Amino acid sequence: MSYFSSSMSEESRRDPSSAPLRGFPPAGAVDPGDEPLFLILGSFPSQLSLERKEYYGNPKNHFWTVVSSCFGLPEPTGYEGKMELLKRCRIAVWDLFASCERPGSLDKDIARAFPNPVASLLEGFPTIRSVGANGGASAGGFLKEFVRAHGALLSRTGDSLAWKPSFSPERSIRLFRLPSTSPVPTAVFKKAVDKIPLWKEFFTIRM
Repeated sequence: MSYFSSSMSEESRRDPSSAPLRGFPPAGAVDPGDEPLFLILGSFPSQLSLERKEYYGNPKNHFWTVVSSCFGLPEPTGYEGKMELLKRCRIAVWDLFASCERPGSLDKDIARAFPNPVASLLEGFPTIRSVGANGGASAGGFLKEFVRAHGALLSRTGDSLAWKPSFSPERSIRLFRLPSTSPVPTAVFKKAVDKIPLWKEFFTIRM
């Protein structure tokens, strides 16, 4: 299934008045003067995150637990503290999709999605050396939209590859498919602790 503009669910066809959902601008270490090393790319904010206007705003999501554990730092509580954590760790966060139609919060229900200009963000921050796709939808969508490559290249969690972007061919950016921090368990990644080793590997290895 394609997540992009050519995709339209049956529900969308029946309801022409449905309005698209809008995501967030990039956050974390993305202010002038910041020198982020990592970009964590999600798919699209959950329904609860949209309501709270916060990245990974569902308290059951493992994102903040995983990131703070990887850097050996206390897990922040308030959103301001979470943004400070990202800046301290030189992490930028964004989502692959700028807008979409989606009942609920599952990636499989995303339809009529339009991507964010992620390549422009990477071009604007040449210090970013690694892009971590937070889950399969982000990994496959990024490959299709920006790398112009087949999703099988990052078909398994933990897969990585080196990408030389067209806007800066001399630059090498590592793409890494991370275990999704979604609270929905999988056969291998049931709890936050199961996800930490691969996330720590991502933050440790730099090109």
